[in-house]
Parts: sequence; C-alpha cells; structure tokens
Amino acid sequence: MTSSDTSYSAHIPRPWLWGMVVVVLAVASYANTLQNGFVWDDEPIIAKNPLNRDPAAIVHIVQDLDTSRGVEKNPYYRPLARLTYWVEYQAHGLNPALCHLANVALHAANALLVYRLGLLLFAVEFPALVAALLFAVHPVNSEAVNFLATRNTLLSTLFVLAAFIVFARGLERGGRSAAIRTGCLFLAGIFCKESTLFLLPLLPVAALALSNEPPREAFRKSLPALAACAVAAGIYLCLRQQVLSEAGVTVSILPGLAGRLLDILYLIPRSLVPIVWPARLSPYYPLPEAIGPLIPLLAVAWAGILALILWVFTKGRSSASVVGLCRYVAFYLPVSGIIPIPSAPMAERYLYLPAIGAWLIAAEALRRCSLRCPMRKNLVVAAVILAAATLATRTVIRNLDWRSNYTLFSRLVETSPKSAFAHNNLGTAYLDDLKDLAKAQAEFEKTLALDPRFPRTHTQLGYIDMQRRDLVSADAHFSQAAALDPNDAEAHYNKAVVAEQLGRPEEAVRHLESFLAINNPEFAEARAEAENRLRALKTQLGRQ
Repeated sequence: MTSSDTSYSAHIPRPWLWGMVVVVLAVASYANTLQNGFVWDDEPIIAKNPLNRDPAAIVHIVQDLDTSRGVEKNPYYRPLARLTYWVEYQAHGLNPALCHLANVALHAANALLVYRLGLLLFAVEFPALVAALLFAVHPVNSEAVNFLATRNTLLSTLFVLAAFIVFARGLERGGRSAAIRTGCLFLAGIFCKESTLFLLPLLPVAALALSNEPPREAFRKSLPALAACAVAAGIYLCLRQQVLSEAGVTVSILPGLAGRLLDILYLIPRSLVPIVWPARLSPYYPLPEAIGPLIPLLAVAWAGILALILWVFTKGRSSASVVGLCRYVAFYLPVSGIIPIPSAPMAERYLYLPAIGAWLIAAEALRRCSLRCPMRKNLVVAAVILAAATLATRTVIRNLDWRSNYTLFSRLVETSPKSAFAHNNLGTAYLDDLKDLAKAQAEFEKTLALDPRFPRTHTQLGYIDMQRRDLVSADAHFSQAAALDPNDAEAHYNKAVVAEQLGRPEEAVRHLESFLAINNPEFAEARAEAENRLRALKTQLGRQ
C-alpha cells in the first residue's frame, strides 16, 4: 500500500536539504520563545521544585511519582522527563531561556522526524515536506513547545517517531538490531509519558500498511520488534505499579466511564477545531455545562468525521492515510478521557503527537488532488507556501501570549471573560508577579462572582487583606478557604497567624497543627517557623 510518485521531483530535488528547511522553519517559528519565562505550572514543577535543585535527588526522581503541586499524588511515572529538569539545574541553574531553547530543539528534531516518517510513508518528498511543515509551524503546537512543565509531550513524541521509523526500516532490512533499538526507544518514550504505550498496537497496523508482502509474512517480520516493545512495556508497568503502590495511588477506569464516554462525543470533534481553524487558541477548554444545545452541531461534526474515515479506507486509501488515521486515534484516545487523568479534559498539548496523523492525511489529500490534474501542481505548491507562512506568523504571535503569567491569562480573560479559571489565574499573576494588590483583588472577586467555590481564591483574598492589615476580613477569607478545602496548607498557616494576632491562641494552635499535618512541600521553608510558633503557643497555654 506504499505510496509512490516521482512527479514532484522537479519541485523537491534533495530530501536532506528539505529536511534542513523544516528544521530552520521550526526554529524560526519558535525563536521568540527564548524571551519567555516560567509560566503557570512551570513554577511548582520546575523552578521551585526542591528535587530539581538537589544533586542527590536523582534516586528519588527514578523511584517516585511525577511531581505536581502541593500534596497531590498523581498517577504519573515519568522519570526520564523529570530528569531533564534536574540535568538543566546542574548545567545552568534553570535559566528560562536555555530551558526554552531545549524545547525548541526538541520540537525541531520532532519536525525532522515527521519529515523522515513522511518519506517512508509517501516514498516521495513533497507530501512528506507538507506534513512536516504543518507540524513544524502550526500554532496548535505552541502550548506544547512553550509550556516547559509539559516537556514530557515533546520527549515522548521524539521517541515514538524514532521508534516507528526504526521499526519500519527493520521490516525492510530485518535483523535483531532494529528490533532491539525499537524496544529501547519505546522504553525511553514510556519513561517520558505513559501514552507512548499505545505505539505498541499501532506497530502491527503499520507493518501491514507498509509491506507489499502477504499479511502473514508482514506480521511475522514485525514479531521481533513487537516482542522487544512488549518486554519494554512489561518493565515499565512493573516499575510504575511498584511506585504507585508505595505512594498509595490507584487508577480505576470503570468508575465514571459512561459519563466520560459521553464527554468524548463532544471532545473528539472539539479537538479538531484548533487543528483546522487555529484562530482562538486557549490554555483552557472547559466542558460545556449542557451538551443538549450542541447536539445538532455535533451531529454535523460527526458526519464529517465519519466521511473522512470512509475516505481514508476507500478513495484515499494509502499507507500514509491509514497510518495517519490510526496514529491520531491511538494517541488521542488515551488523553480524551477514557482513562481518567487528573488534568484538564482538553488541552492543545494533547494534540501535539496525535495531530501528526492529521498532517499525514492532509498531505495525502493534497497529493491526490494535484495528481488528478497536473496543472494544479504549481497551485498546490503555492497554497502550501502561503499556508505555512500564515501558520508560522500565527505561531510567532501566539508565543507572545506565553511570555508570562500576566500575558497568558490576560489573553484568556479577553477570549473567555466568563471563565472563573481565567480571572483567578490573572489575579494570581497580578498578585505574585506584578505585586498589584488592587487589580489582583478585583480579579479574585470576579472569580468568586462566577464560581463561589473556586479553589484557593479565598486564600488569595485573605493574603491581600493581611498585607493591608485588615485582619478581620483576612480571618473570614481564610476560614472560608479552609472550609472549602481542608488540605489548603496556606490557608491554615495564614489563619493561624491571623488568629494569634487577634488574640485567639487556641484557634492558632489548631490551624498550625493542620498545616503541619498536611506537609505540603511547597511550604517546606515555613514548616520550621510553624513548629516554633506551635511550641511557643502551647507553652503559653500551659500544654506539653
């Protein structure tokens, strides 16, 4: 089923040269990210994570869960991705520009691998170049490249692409070496992100699509690599299970599965929107409160999706289109909600790896369009150049939104003025980064007006009141915060401080004990002070 066409040789004379063009355009599209700082979860996961600063922490990184914020225990085991932050701190002290440079380099490497993958699937340069250019410059990838805390996505994509290419070449050349290298690359990818596991069922499909031999023979040739990947998956799953068990974390798919499947009916077509029309990109995509009013629109969207699937397996059937569709399904479904993950229901970074399948299908469609009428070739080339230039420009502009927390969430408030999440994060940017108490308070009050139970907003308002010496108002906010979230360590600590200043030592003792019991690593420096104040207050109250 391998595509073969040499009609573009006049346009694309040297494959290696066009590979370098892809790399240059990928770097050019993201060069302005080097001016960006640490944004959003970059602070707790990278910049302020004590494990990244401890020269002896490499053992903990390998043996522990992936870290997030506070006391959250997420079911992530991604030691190789975490190790990159540790290495960067030892190398340059986590300089933001150099951290972003590493991400740009990873994205450029991935773009080059997409081009190499295209050459394998299309057997000609032009459609391979189209797929690679779409991947390299499309603004939907801006979040994955800019958001340093989610580097696991870039790394897993690197190893998935490399493993697939080595596997495909091994089908032609045979030998154990390719199988072993495929297994090692696969293992490295899993150690970056769990969704790499879904490469394993994709490989037999690729073997059948790429081979001109009978299916039985094609499958037989793939068995050594599949066995190597199965061993790698077993190693990872055993280590992950041990780490999760020691942390007391369990993952269950069945509870809530029916509701998540209904959500997927919305999420799958919604995820295609920023790919097809990246005009309103956002770091936050909430689920709609009611899906009923969207049913007619979803019916049209699903009709289009089913028509595309039918085209891929009929008129558009080729190794590139079949592998592209299977790749999108294999790598999107794990993050679509079928497997419950403690993260947003939809994010642009989730599309970084799956959308490679969409770029392959788009390139195949353009190839077939031009082949029907040779007069269209120049028109197709011109359209690709125009599209690449437009998308790259949009990417450069989108990168500016990721410069700081203020720029990111200001843009989100502009596009989603009724989002409590947007106003809360903009308020945090005003408070922590710009030190503007008045504007921070205004944003937090808008947050509570939209969602009275939004996490930690009362804590932030209480802190602002503390800075203004309005202890009575601060006390009320901290009480609300602790009631809404008993694990809010900052609320308990500040509530204790305020209670002591208001002459309520027994209440201060209770909240200091709650703060110490939570043992939030974000507040490790405050722990010693809390222990000293607790001893002093107990002495004052005549306790042991």
